[in-house]
Amino acid sequence: MLRPDGYVRVVYQDDHRLNLEHDTVWCAHCGKHTHLKPGEAPHATCKQCMGFICELCYAALPVVGCRPHEQMLLEMERAINRRLEWERNLSEM
Repeated sequence: MLRPDGYVRVVYQDDHRLNLEHDTVWCAHCGKHTHLKPGEAPHATCKQCMGFICELCYAALPVVGCRPHEQMLLEMERAINRRLEWERNLSEM
């Protein structure tokens, strides 16, 4: 790959002939790292955010749409804060 997001080396203790080395690419929607074989291109690209996406996010794209990883984290943080606020109000009653 021209510009990978990372690199992984898998070392097996039993058999050194099975050591694997792969480039990795980061999914712009879920944050998962996907191993790429030498010369392999990433699975898909989101046309809205122009980020590489994994197979699962590609399959969910027609249903969920473009939902970048950072946006997902912000939504999770808001949900946690709402829950904490609700529990705080409940304990004050």
